[in-house]
Amino acid sequence: MATYRVTDTELTQVADAIRAKGGTSAALTWPGGFEDAVEAIQGGGGGTEYVSGSMTEVTLEAAGWNGTTFTKTLTYTDPTDPVYTTNLQLGIPPTSSAANAEALRAAGITLPQSSQSTTTSESDGVTTTTVTVTLVFSAVYAPTADVRIGVYGLRGWAS
Repeated sequence: MATYRVTDTELTQVADAIRAKGGTSAALTWPGGFEDAVEAIQGGGGGTEYVSGSMTEVTLEAAGWNGTTFTKTLTYTDPTDPVYTTNLQLGIPPTSSAANAEALRAAGITLPQSSQSTTTSESDGVTTTTVTVTLVFSAVYAPTADVRIGVYGLRGWAS
């Protein structure tokens, strides 16, 4: 194992970055405090500039898996943004715990097959539009616990 020398200034810079990402001002001791602080950071951090549309967070309940397939139906009433079922992307929600992120990676969940239906009804002169989206997820291994996944592109997608 190689030996490296780090100045107190460099160590402080690393600690400051960990504190900023973790949203804390607590003092960090070496090495345990650094390890604990890094493990406590929620989500993956980076931006979503590489995705189309906003994120819809979807919970896939452990009991809902049929083998390695999970069907989720989402309903939007009078959506203010358009609803799309093409060009979908999956991601880990920014507020996701490390355990949730690891469960998603281990499951190997793939992009969902999707379908969409729109109905319009009128009652007392008020028109209501309902958009129903069905997403069918596949996985290499069905998760044994509920997992949260981000589906990007359902709402507000722009080409």
